[in-house]
Amino acid sequence: MNHSLTIFNVVVCLLCAFSSAVFSQTWPDVRDGVIYIQNQSTQVDSKNTIAISWSDAWISESQEDHVYLQGPDGSLVGRLDLNEENTPGKRFFQTVEKGDYRLEVAGANYRNVTISIQDDIPTVFEPVKIHKSISLPKSGRIYFSVPKGKSFRFSGKRYGAISKFYVKSVSSQKRYKLALNKKTYYWQYDHLVVPAADMDDVYEVTWNGNGKVSFWLDDIPNLFALKKRHLFVPVLTMGSSNIEISNDIVGDMPEIGAALPYVYPPKETWSAIDSWKLQSANYYFFADDLKTSPKRDMSFLDLYENTFDITTSNSILANTGRDTVLKPTDSLKSRISNYLRDRHSLSLLSNNFVALADEPNLNYLSYEHFDQYFSSLASFIKNHPDPMVSNTKLAVPQSSRFLNGPTRKGADKRIGIHWAEKLMSNYGQWIDAISWHEWLVRDLIDTTRYADAVTRASELVEKYSETLNDSTALIIGQTNISSGLSLSPYEQETFFAALWWTSVVIQSSLPGKLDQIMWFKAADDPVYKKGLIHITKNGYIHKPVSEAMTFINSHVYPFVMNVTNKHPDVDVLVTLSADKTMAFILGVNKSKRDIHVDMSLPVAGEIIGMAGLNEYGVVKIDISSTSNKSLTGVIPKETIFSIKLLVDKMGG
Repeated sequence: MNHSLTIFNVVVCLLCAFSSAVFSQTWPDVRDGVIYIQNQSTQVDSKNTIAISWSDAWISESQEDHVYLQGPDGSLVGRLDLNEENTPGKRFFQTVEKGDYRLEVAGANYRNVTISIQDDIPTVFEPVKIHKSISLPKSGRIYFSVPKGKSFRFSGKRYGAISKFYVKSVSSQKRYKLALNKKTYYWQYDHLVVPAADMDDVYEVTWNGNGKVSFWLDDIPNLFALKKRHLFVPVLTMGSSNIEISNDIVGDMPEIGAALPYVYPPKETWSAIDSWKLQSANYYFFADDLKTSPKRDMSFLDLYENTFDITTSNSILANTGRDTVLKPTDSLKSRISNYLRDRHSLSLLSNNFVALADEPNLNYLSYEHFDQYFSSLASFIKNHPDPMVSNTKLAVPQSSRFLNGPTRKGADKRIGIHWAEKLMSNYGQWIDAISWHEWLVRDLIDTTRYADAVTRASELVEKYSETLNDSTALIIGQTNISSGLSLSPYEQETFFAALWWTSVVIQSSLPGKLDQIMWFKAADDPVYKKGLIHITKNGYIHKPVSEAMTFINSHVYPFVMNVTNKHPDVDVLVTLSADKTMAFILGVNKSKRDIHVDMSLPVAGEIIGMAGLNEYGVVKIDISSTSNKSLTGVIPKETIFSIKLLVDKMGG
């Protein structure tokens, strides 16, 4: 879906004459977080105004950032697309309904977004945890409320010059200090615990220094106000979504998988791998390791393919030790050709796509540097006299991100889709797949980016269809909430990751154009704690996202149906069985509010099964038929769900 500044379903005011005094309540330089705006009944007729301005923070010329405004029922009022052409910029919007509006600056975000609101309108800020959320001025104070009998934890993470927070009870004047120290790992932070009191209280927060920082609350509402009188807890009223399921098949369901390790998996983990019902996999193979152990991976590739029935995959060539920049030497070419010949002679990875570099747009000196390497090695492989080598399927560009640039200086010259197009225009005859890695879409409301990327990739393939082969695949070879070590346990270790992964799979699948998508990665290692499972001395522990992987792969069919759904907090995917007699409705309510759904079917359908999953485990889903072509019910907050239907000649 293409949102733009011009399609906001809200009155856009050109209020250039407004004095700054009107907007005396300002949240400056927000990088990632939510602001709730309480539109009170006595104020609705006055058309309260929100001013949103933005400017560059870092590499914004290579990034499109999003700001979402939701109405009191969670419906999408509009989305701001912040890009190179409109930065810096400013917009004014009005809130006209009674209730609590939700304005989200989606992360990761590369602009400073400032929100200014009239002083008589209560607003509270919910900062993201761990990740940088805001830049604070040198002096100031904010407030939060603490319910009677509740202890809480105040936490912070240092990103710049702010080195201390002070937290003081307004009633008792008791003061606590939190020093922010530099940490070894991104996910580490400082915190203090404040004991419960026998009365409701308000705390004041002050700080030393200025600049970007992260701070948040646990065990009580994570909400801050600029003034004590503005404090409130938002009321998230029930949402409503009308979902129309058409009779049109738009394409095939992608094969869902995970990045599997370059080791033979311990027998204790086999049950976990089996439970995921993986259909595809992402592997590495290492050029330097091929010198001494050219067949190291053959045994576990055989296990994955013949024991776990994972027959479709995407492999990445690199060196060990995260060395990703290779040279097309004769030695490398010899090792690669021998490896490919050995692998194919064992009938392994016959439906495998090979990427000749790992995130080259992040790691190589320039496009020209990578082009020189790729053209030499790809030509060698594709023109090899042995068909066991020349039939190798090549995937490009295996970039870090696709529509946005990687997180480094000069990213505007390294955007994945641009590198993909250059490679396709020059070497289309050698290219069998467009592949990329997607990172840093951290907010649940923003996962439509995945559908956008798949659609744009599909359009690119169509543009170069005369030089590409007839079945060029689209592959998201690796994806996770965050890249590298920029991990948050509040995301990776909680049900948030399950909601996120379900939403990402749905959004990626909706265009019907994607072939593979892989969660990165299967298991935690000591530093990169972004696995589906955590390995222990005695076995493993399923993370919530592991349960989601099993749920998703148990509730999809081969064909993707066209679906119309406008609510930003509900994602729905409808898939049809090969014989077109059964359908699955896979969905997720990503929000913290219940949402009533009405679904219209193109043909008669009978519910024969329902399932739900939330942070506490299996949950009952209450959906009923109001006729043989319509379903209705309430999807509980933060819940993954599935409805199985017996259908009458669906899909034409």
